[in-house]
Amino acid sequence: MKIITNIFLLICFIASLTFAQRVIRINNFSGGLQKEFESAFKANRSAENFWIAYSITRSDAREFVVGSWYFSNSNDLVTLGDIVRHDVPGNDLHAERNHRRKGININSGFSINLEGADKETAILIQYDRASKGIEDFKMIDICSMSRSIDLYGYPLIWIASNVDQAKSVDFLKGLFTSTHYDISRRQIIPAIGIHSDQKSATEFLKVQYDATSDGEMKKKTAFWLGFQENTEALNAVMAIVDSDAPMKVRKEAVSGLGFNMMPQSLDKLITIIKSDKDHEIRRQAVFGLGNKAVDRAEEALKGIVDNDPDIEIKKTAVYALSNMSHDAVPYLIKLAKSHHSIEIRKCAIYSLSNCDDERAVDALISLAGNK
Repeated sequence: MKIITNIFLLICFIASLTFAQRVIRINNFSGGLQKEFESAFKANRSAENFWIAYSITRSDAREFVVGSWYFSNSNDLVTLGDIVRHDVPGNDLHAERNHRRKGININSGFSINLEGADKETAILIQYDRASKGIEDFKMIDICSMSRSIDLYGYPLIWIASNVDQAKSVDFLKGLFTSTHYDISRRQIIPAIGIHSDQKSATEFLKVQYDATSDGEMKKKTAFWLGFQENTEALNAVMAIVDSDAPMKVRKEAVSGLGFNMMPQSLDKLITIIKSDKDHEIRRQAVFGLGNKAVDRAEEALKGIVDNDPDIEIKKTAVYALSNMSHDAVPYLIKLAKSHHSIEIRKCAIYSLSNCDDERAVDALISLAGNK
């Protein structure tokens, strides 16, 4: 019986790999997202479940997946771009990828800061037969076009590629206003927040942060304000960090600063580490430094390991260094071999074991041989 069950599961798995993702493309996009969504919704609401989606082109080198996604260093996963641009079976396409990408967890997804990142990002909204209108959605996913995302085999109605960002923000703000559920509004916040070069997105997030008394909404708006790359947003999120807001809200604001590429965000993180009285806030700021691929952030993290009196903050800095770049490997090897704290040595050894670097492997072999 067990053998039969395993054979059945294997057949189901193979079938899932060859199942073609159905894509319905709208070829006469008028530029009005609400009109196109309503038309697509009316035409397909008899379906059990379906997606309506479009993409924008962002200006910075960060990639996103917020939702149900596949993460692998393999170069042969089918991407969302493959699915939208070509009718391809589930995992049958073995497309060449130019480089591997490293993910950083944020809000049930990840962001990637790297040169040559895919700036085209999709916003996907799921509906089902019970949905009463476009505001009555089941979930919102966000995905860079060069990433793989789980669409559960539901039909994908593709409205348009590279939609004007201002029009996208206006459409999502309209959805936010028209939906009646807090859980749905919380999902709209990240979709608006990824428009980091749009002042209208910043203004919306500021208004919602001030207006809401919902703790989860406060956290989300604080995070995505930190993500916005303009002076107005940066001043707002730094004010949140310095306020008497609940620790979880302040922590999300600091987390957003960690993904902000403006030089002032680095200054603020260093200030938080040096002077904030809350241990968790300081730790979050250390993690944020690990997202900054600049020499000054690396030197700041090394300074924390060398000089900070808090052992947990030191350990966090070691982990953050290991996530930053291969340039930190010699320093981690030095820590693993000679730091006076066994806790720091253990952290460094663990970090080296997760490094894809021959120097780390050689150091670990050497350490093992000395035991």
